[in-house]
Amino acid sequence: MMTFMLAVLPLVVLVVFIFGFKRSIVQASAAAFITAVSTGLLYWKMTPAYLSLCLGKGFFLAADIALIVFGALAFFRLLRDIGAIESITHRLAQLTEDGRIHAILLAWILGGFIEGMAGFGTPAVILAPLLVALGFSASTSILITLAANSTAVTFGAVGTPVSVGLAGLYTLQTNTSAAFVNLFCGLLIPPIILWFSIREVPENRKSLFWGGFPFAVWSALAFTLPYYGFSHFGYEFPSLGGSIIGLILVTASIYWKFLTPRMIFRLRPTVGVTLSSQLPLWKAFFPYLLVILFLIAGKLWSEKLSIEIVLAENISHRLSLFSPGFILLVAGILTWLFFRGDRFILTRSVSSAWGSIAKPFFTVLFVGSLVQILLRSHQNTIGVPGMLEVIALPFQTKALPLVSPFLGALGSFLAGSATVSNLLFGGLQAKLASSLGFDTSIILGLQLVGAGAGNMIALPNCVAVQASVKHTGESWRLLAELLPYCLLYVVVAGVVGLVLSM
Repeated sequence: MMTFMLAVLPLVVLVVFIFGFKRSIVQASAAAFITAVSTGLLYWKMTPAYLSLCLGKGFFLAADIALIVFGALAFFRLLRDIGAIESITHRLAQLTEDGRIHAILLAWILGGFIEGMAGFGTPAVILAPLLVALGFSASTSILITLAANSTAVTFGAVGTPVSVGLAGLYTLQTNTSAAFVNLFCGLLIPPIILWFSIREVPENRKSLFWGGFPFAVWSALAFTLPYYGFSHFGYEFPSLGGSIIGLILVTASIYWKFLTPRMIFRLRPTVGVTLSSQLPLWKAFFPYLLVILFLIAGKLWSEKLSIEIVLAENISHRLSLFSPGFILLVAGILTWLFFRGDRFILTRSVSSAWGSIAKPFFTVLFVGSLVQILLRSHQNTIGVPGMLEVIALPFQTKALPLVSPFLGALGSFLAGSATVSNLLFGGLQAKLASSLGFDTSIILGLQLVGAGAGNMIALPNCVAVQASVKHTGESWRLLAELLPYCLLYVVVAGVVGLVLSM
């Protein structure tokens, strides 16, 4: 009992500091990291040298996230200064003036495509500033994009959570099981986006919600049905294929006014549109096309243009020129050259972004290092089970399908990555499934779904998207508002999993 209490102590400290003491995520993650180091040294007898390697791995993870935030901020500021954002908001207004539809189209459909290509919190960081430009508040934009970054995450970054996170464990049935569960869970997300999009409306909120509900459900099906179909062909395709087909179907339905709300919910864009400064549509979307092309190239050649940094025999980190952050920077510079912008625009974009990366860097440094300690605490000098193995003991139950998504969500909450969550708990879930007589592919599918859901409340993602819109509010309030929806998602996943396992 004492071993279990000490194993979960860093997690308890993290939650208590965020929700109990109302501390910032940076302070909470620092306190949890110090707790993990203390228990690792004093009880698990991990060597100081090995703990320092865990910190080193956390440093590289933090640098990756900081680069994504830096690249996204500089990229968006540059697009705003050259008039691309102004033009995009105008085109969206021409398609429809309804802010609810803008939120679903951008966060759910376009966000699903970006997640399918890049992953690692990129959709929220890129799209939240665009929602702010359309007229949503910073906090609402954060909630919308974080809630949306869930279903597509299961097969994000061209299937990285499966190919890397469950390497050697997954089968085609694992893919189809996860996608089938998300047929039900995914129905929740567009209505949640819809609810968040009108959260600051003082009157008629219920009528605005129900007026947009048919379109939200239709948008969910337009993505999840092809998403499930593509899962039969591999882990690379569901999120990408679902978002592409979903974009066609949803855009057509907006154009033909199929299931769109009768009463328009108008926002006041923060970026004014002037006809004299409008860019042609192809020029406005040119920077995004560059990003997409580079992301595709990255998936083809990332192995050739990457370096493996080995910290220890079983601790390493891969640096790639095709990381999302680096791609955003390169795309921004090429866009600046293409538009022949003056030097001031470029330097202003870079300097504006530079001042916003400290908070996400230190948060991921502490949280990432904490996760490494949990993951590697079995490497101790006294031969006792590691912290993760101890934490997983309560999950050895016949109700495993019901609780399996919670374990996946816990991993993403801490690490900010479905891939890392699957690395943390995938092997453990497979062992539990085998020992308890469950279909391993179903349990691993539920781990994938839970890991995707946990991205809604992932600490590093929350800090990164706050930085992207320069939101100075308290992070715990955002997480507290998202938590019930994340729990609802994993409960639905668990119930569906339980039925599948009967």
